[in-house]
Amino acid sequence: MRNHAFVLVHGAWFGAWVWRDVASGLREMGHVVTTPTLTGVGERRHLGDGSTDLSQNIGDVTLHVEMEDMRNIVLVGWSYGGLVIGGVLPRIENRIKSMIYLDVFLPEPGKAIIDSYPSDDVSRMRNL
Repeated sequence: MRNHAFVLVHGAWFGAWVWRDVASGLREMGHVVTTPTLTGVGERRHLGDGSTDLSQNIGDVTLHVEMEDMRNIVLVGWSYGGLVIGGVLPRIENRIKSMIYLDVFLPEPGKAIIDSYPSDDVSRMRNL
């Protein structure tokens, strides 16, 4: 079996801990696995402020991969993490072997996730 290096990126309102069982299973198979936590959530929620955004989270993962000097990685994004890894790809394309989008939001270019929701749902969300 060929071993891989995985970087697992969680969804919104979660942290690296959400991958605990998956990471453990992959490591038991001999793979290298890292699970960075995005700024503003999980165990890094205290580092976020009102301006933490997708761009910051893309930077989190990009810097993580560069600082760990990882290459030939399988970059996995779950839910909101799919948006993050989509932004990471053009920044470090030479370090990425493949990408896995797991139950993600992928809006059309120039659109926000909220643009894909029915107008009644958008109204409710804006009134929260």
